[in-house]
Amino acid sequence: MPRDSTLTKRFLKEIKMRDLRITLAVADNGGILKAAESLNITQPTVTRCVHDLESRLGVSLFHRTSRGVTLTPYGETFVQRGRQIVADVGMLGAEIDAMAHGTKGQVHVGVMPAAINTIVPQALLELQRSYPDISVLVQEGSEVDLLSGLRKRSIDMAIGRLPSERDNLDVCNEVLLNDPLCFVVRLDHPMLSEKRPTVAQSVLYPWIFPERNSLVHRALESAFRTSGHELPKVAIYSTSITCIARVVAESDYIGPLPLSMFRYGARPTSFTQLNIDLPSTISPIGITKLRDRETLPSARRLEDALRSVCLEKFNE
Repeated sequence: MPRDSTLTKRFLKEIKMRDLRITLAVADNGGILKAAESLNITQPTVTRCVHDLESRLGVSLFHRTSRGVTLTPYGETFVQRGRQIVADVGMLGAEIDAMAHGTKGQVHVGVMPAAINTIVPQALLELQRSYPDISVLVQEGSEVDLLSGLRKRSIDMAIGRLPSERDNLDVCNEVLLNDPLCFVVRLDHPMLSEKRPTVAQSVLYPWIFPERNSLVHRALESAFRTSGHELPKVAIYSTSITCIARVVAESDYIGPLPLSMFRYGARPTSFTQLNIDLPSTISPIGITKLRDRETLPSARRLEDALRSVCLEKFNE
């Protein structure tokens, strides 16, 4: 049978799953009639399908004998690859079905420091206990980083301090946890000897602040100005809660941390709260998503886990 490269190219574009299943049935049953019976279709339908495939490929897939059919070398390759394709398509269907039911999938999450030290680890563990086939990729970043990731669609949701919806009309927020700021110092900090530490005294010491333009930085600037004080000297900027805690614990620095670090779980042993009258209004922790992006069932499972953790352990 002559080769025709044009027909081969057409075959690659036009082949259907039905063609594969019929050809595999002929190979499995060793004949056209038995294949037709196994598929509950007519013998001429099977004959036409096999003949059409061979014509488009330009090779014979089967040797015809009085006892039935056997595979040619081309047929052996076709059947081997065909079985793999049918199996892969079956697996693809199963995976899509699992995704649609929220039992399998991958979720890309952006997390701000305030959330990665509180609700996120427990929610991830709860999700894995119930849905072990859902994988979660966690990326830590600032508000600016995560809003950018949402808009580029490289993350499905952001978890942390909620940005203003008024200034970001393309996102929507869900509040999970109110977690105000507190101010921390090392255990033997000089200000702890004061009966009533004041803001005026605190600005005489160096502070460590979150990075400029972050939600927390803006909240602190507003708090100092509202209280009638200039901003303290800030020589170190960091979004890392771990970095803030270490700097404070080993120096005279004062730093802001989420109050949840003292309310829930193991309490810090190397630093403590400094109770000064510095009112700071900070947005709650929650979930931020794009308004026009569909939330996959696997992502909704993570949202449910976050809500559950907040309800059971953080909103008591």
